[in-house]
Parts: sequence; structure tokens; C-alpha cells
Amino acid sequence: MEKKEDKIICPDCGESMSVKKEVSFEEAAYKVGEKNFESLWKSNKEEFKQMSKKELAETMFKYGIEHVITGMYAITNKSKNL
Repeated sequence: MEKKEDKIICPDCGESMSVKKEVSFEEAAYKVGEKNFESLWKSNKEEFKQMSKKELAETMFKYGIEHVITGMYAITNKSKNL
């Protein structure tokens, strides 16, 4: 039996990605993170290199939180417009 797929939309770039419905939260997070890390690194590389490990960890954690909140906001607004 073929696994069905859902479309998810990246809240940062708006690009649509397919994920299998049976995919775990961790797998979905990894896929989105993998897709977005390269552009995040390219645009902030020099700044990141100047940071301590703690500062970098805090900054990346905040980027993650921002990504989650942006996604929740997008989902909330999308469901209101259905």
C-alpha cells in the first residue's frame, strides 16, 4: 500500500513540501530544518563565526522559536480563512 502525502508550507520561504502522513514530528522538523539551514547560514555566516558557542546556541534557539511562532500564526490565519 502506498503512503499518502500531505503538503506543508514553510513559514519562512512559503515553499510547499510533501511529507508522508505517517512521518513523525522529528522527521518533519528535520526536513524543514535541513531545507532552511543553508540560507540561514549563508545570510548570517560571518556574524555566527564571531559568536561564542553559548551566543550561537541562544541565537539559533531563538530562530527556532521564531520559526514555530510564524508557522502557528500562518496556520491560525489559514484556518480562519477557510
